[in-house]
Amino acid sequence: KPVYMVEGNGLWRACWAKDQANQTVTRAAWAVTLAGGSFTWSDIGGCFDGPVSEMLNWPANDPVANRLDVLYDVMTKEVTFHRMVPRSNLLGGCPATFARNGAVPQSPCYALADEGREYLVYKENGGSFTLKLAPGIYDAAWIDTRTGARQSLGAVQGSGAALEFVAPSTATDWVLMLKRAS
Repeated sequence: KPVYMVEGNGLWRACWAKDQANQTVTRAAWAVTLAGGSFTWSDIGGCFDGPVSEMLNWPANDPVANRLDVLYDVMTKEVTFHRMVPRSNLLGGCPATFARNGAVPQSPCYALADEGREYLVYKENGGSFTLKLAPGIYDAAWIDTRTGARQSLGAVQGSGAALEFVAPSTATDWVLMLKRAS
């Protein structure tokens, strides 16, 4: 089912806690996207405190906009987003995406996949998790969600069993991208 979110899952929470805006908005955006949804987000309407004439002129050095650019680039230039579906059931070793009472657990991870072709796994605060990878050889890379910097893992052999992956650090959130080798 197509999902389109305007205000939810933390995308506007940054209005009330500006000191956490960069991380909150980025995490919410990745969570919504890897759940197969789309979203809108801007600093217009409640958070914006500049002149009205500047509402649509996003600053080039804005940390939130830059982080959302990383997400946008991955989804539009790196993967075939419209073929991918949420597949967090392929993950192990990280908490469920949401606790029963709706609270966000510590360091969740989310997966989106076109199984056998490409996979994306978002992991808050780095750390490790397992992923059931369909048989085949995949080119793998870690992407820093703050900067877009990449660290190649080279070729990864999938066998249908769960493989363990460990993010390069716990200093940021990471996305693991796996694409079937040609």
